[in-house]
Amino acid sequence: MTRDRAEEIENDIYDIWHYVPCEFVKVGTEDNVLGAIVRSFNMGVVCHIRGRGTEDVIKEFSKKIYNKYTGRNYYSVKKPKNKWDYFWASMGALEIEEIVGLYLQIKLGYGIYTSTNKKDTKEYEYILFKRDNPKEKAKIQVKTSNINMDEYNLGDIPFYFFTTGNYWRYGRILKEEELKKIETDNNAIILSKEELLEFVKENQKYLPYRLNWF
Repeated sequence: MTRDRAEEIENDIYDIWHYVPCEFVKVGTEDNVLGAIVRSFNMGVVCHIRGRGTEDVIKEFSKKIYNKYTGRNYYSVKKPKNKWDYFWASMGALEIEEIVGLYLQIKLGYGIYTSTNKKDTKEYEYILFKRDNPKEKAKIQVKTSNINMDEYNLGDIPFYFFTTGNYWRYGRILKEEELKKIETDNNAIILSKEELLEFVKENQKYLPYRLNWF
């Protein structure tokens, strides 16, 4: 019996129908790779790591990491014409939280009470305080999915929100003017992708490697 035939029989026994030869390279903990790559290892979506085009940041990042940890230039890494076009698509939830946290601390002068991030405080990520006036508190909620504004206790202290999805209320997506009214009436602040991306461009030196490898 040939080796290929023996492997085919073994795969049948273990119900493995789709497989490709691969090499594993140890890169350490999750914070060494893009969040989008971590998400690609969720059940049923591993194929997404292949990338979707010649300028796909996720695919090029994978090539660069492979070269780095194997010590050889196996892949030719292409820099995207405009890396910022792929910025949000390459982010995971923790990375987006990190960017928002840096923005609040560096741009808006807040400090973060990290101990306020608990499993039973799902309404917010952290309690914030102004560094020049610690009695002035605020809350922050960050999501990669939609945010339903009906679920939050608004109005007591400033409440910052950011999502890469949509904002909902009363069972429907809110329009821009409706979000503005919520901000005005409820002491809420909606952070936009545009202002955060501008912040990132101006402060790349503060970003961890996985967000600043381009």
